[in-house]
Amino acid sequence: MIGTNSRIGRNVRVGRNVIILAHSVVTEDILPGSVVRGNPAKVICKAENYYRVHPRRNPGSGAARCRSLAEAEAEFVEWMWKKFEDEHITME
Repeated sequence: MIGTNSRIGRNVRVGRNVIILAHSVVTEDILPGSVVRGNPAKVICKAENYYRVHPRRNPGSGAARCRSLAEAEAEFVEWMWKKFEDEHITME
């Protein structure tokens, strides 16, 4: 999986089941089953540990496939409301 706006250099080999998080710049080969991020990209954990912490991001899990549009919309609205509250409502 390759995140948004990530860059992979020439002649860089990426192994199977690798997750490259958004905005990463990959300059060296990545071993299979790794999760990388940053500029330059560094290994932060193994893919199996990442999926354990973020089960909905696992393309092979039932949780990812069974997530309905209504759940996704509700999660997005909740996130937007929280962002709005954080930016516009102050406790005095």
